[in-house]
Amino acid sequence: VAGPHGLPLAPSAQPSLNVAVASGPFESGQIRPIANEQSPPPASAPKPLLPPPDALPIDSRNAADVQARALIRRMFPHAAASDLDIWVDQLRGLSIEEMRFLLEQRQRSRMALPNSLKTRPQDQQPAPVAGGTANAAESHASHPALLSLRRVRDMLLHNIANADTLGYRRLVPVHVAGAADSGWPALRVDQYCVSQKSGKLRSTGRMLDLAIDGQGFFSVRAADQTYYTRLGTFEIGSNGCLELTGCASPCKLAGFSVHAGTTSIRIAADGGVSFAGSDGEALGQGRIDLYCFTRPDRLEHHTGQLLKLTVASGPATRVVAGSGLAGSLLQGFVEESNVSLQSETAQIVRLRRQFETIRNSLDSFR
Repeated sequence: VAGPHGLPLAPSAQPSLNVAVASGPFESGQIRPIANEQSPPPASAPKPLLPPPDALPIDSRNAADVQARALIRRMFPHAAASDLDIWVDQLRGLSIEEMRFLLEQRQRSRMALPNSLKTRPQDQQPAPVAGGTANAAESHASHPALLSLRRVRDMLLHNIANADTLGYRRLVPVHVAGAADSGWPALRVDQYCVSQKSGKLRSTGRMLDLAIDGQGFFSVRAADQTYYTRLGTFEIGSNGCLELTGCASPCKLAGFSVHAGTTSIRIAADGGVSFAGSDGEALGQGRIDLYCFTRPDRLEHHTGQLLKLTVASGPATRVVAGSGLAGSLLQGFVEESNVSLQSETAQIVRLRRQFETIRNSLDSFR
């Protein structure tokens, strides 16, 4: 760098700043100071890698979900991924033991009504022990409150087992008002009723799938018995009858037959049926009627989908679909079960805790 008179400066007299000519237009001799070059900073400890944007924290909830998913996969190896997601969501918050208990119930037959629901509570009393004495477990088994809780448990488990059974109507316990000598009057359960809440209607596009949008039941015949159902998955049988598929027992739609040569069936909302051949020629008409009851909630379960009338339900009344007394028919739809897995599972958990509380109370008074 030159001094004021153009002479070079001595090294000791040179400034400690590096300089650079300013970019762009500038006057002769104009300089711009820049910072001294420094050595790079010493290496520091490596920083942790950032997680991917879609990563989830490994907390207790996710760990429990992983355990639940593994358990479901072991017990139901052929379950679809969507089914696994539903079950993980519904079982969230339960212990592994409670999950296993509920999933085992799913592995049982979904059609047969539990034996405990076919008898009244007074028919379930255990036989007296010889000598008139009983241990604590036998004494507990005969207590009315615990008998009622077991009965409610069986109803809930039957509902859970039929959570994806088309046309299923859930069981609801009926409590005995003012039951005496039990200590827990609200827990006395005499029998069950059938929930009349409609299940979700799902479109299938299938010609012989029928759903009832509202009240009413289809009447079907099986082994010389008449049953009533919300299940409407039909197919044309060998004798021209409409047969119910997906049911434990072979059933035929009562009072209905398909015209010979029919290849197309159109079913109106009021139950009117039009038959047509392969060339579109009209082959005739028919009708599908529905049946209603004074107390449909007092119908009795025969299987998960078939109901039979009782004295309490009153006789079946034949009505026209969509007439105001019964719902309309929807062709190409099915009705799903009206069971809420989340609700039933929560009730099972509360019931087990209630059972333990009562049993512990009984132990304290022994």
